[in-house]
Order: sequence, then C-alpha cells, then structure tokens
Amino acid sequence: MSVLITRKTEVKVEFHQVDMMQMVHNSWYFRWFELGRTEILEHLFPMKLAVKNKMVAPVVMNHCEYHHPAVYGDTLVVTTRHRMLEHWSGRFTFEHTISNKKTKVELCDGTSAVTVIDFNTKRLIKEIPENIWNEYLMLN
Repeated sequence: MSVLITRKTEVKVEFHQVDMMQMVHNSWYFRWFELGRTEILEHLFPMKLAVKNKMVAPVVMNHCEYHHPAVYGDTLVVTTRHRMLEHWSGRFTFEHTISNKKTKVELCDGTSAVTVIDFNTKRLIKEIPENIWNEYLMLN
C-alpha cells in the first residue's frame, strides 16, 4: 500500500509575472511547481541530510498542460503530490495542479521528476544509502 504525500501552497500573481497580454508567462508555472516539489523533498530528504551525504536532486523532467490563464492579482493554489516508492526506481515523480483560489478553476496540470546524483561526481546514484532509504520508507 503506497502513501500519497500532498502539499498545497498559495501564491499571488505579481505584476512582474505577467506579459503584455496581462497573462502569467508560462515559465512561472514551473517555478510554482518547484515550490510544491521542494516542500515535499524537504520532508523526504531534508537539505541538511542531502548536503551531508553529498547528494543532489536535479530536475530531469517537467511537463505542463495549460487550460486557462492566470492574471495579475489572482491568488492561486498549487497542489503537489508524490506517491511514495516501494523501491528506488531512479527518480521521484510529482504531479501538480494549479487552480484559481476564488473560482476553483484548474488552470494547469503537469508532472515533474528528479533523480539523485552524487554532488562530486555528477553521476546517478543507483542505490540510495540504506540509512536514508529506510528513513524514506518510514514515512510510508
């Protein structure tokens, strides 16, 4: 039985995030995805633990489907989900949705994934150290 970790974050659309059409530029959605993803990653593998073990988690995939635009002044709800893994598969995957808080309209949905690499060698870590993996599994 796997556990689904969910985090919700609110963001307010600021002036510098909109383009000439008064809509949020598409790149901001990925930044908002990152807010949810890093909140979950900090829960799973605190930055302090990652640095101590010389492990980093670069993004290896980002995908977004845009349904409706966000505009200046909107308050958005970023929802990010991660389904706990039973075995290390080489990446952690996250599902995202962004909705307008007031109207409840879903503006976009997407996925992102990170892998884990050794900070010094920049090579994929094929097996997460047992003590760290056990901490991850304890959250399950």
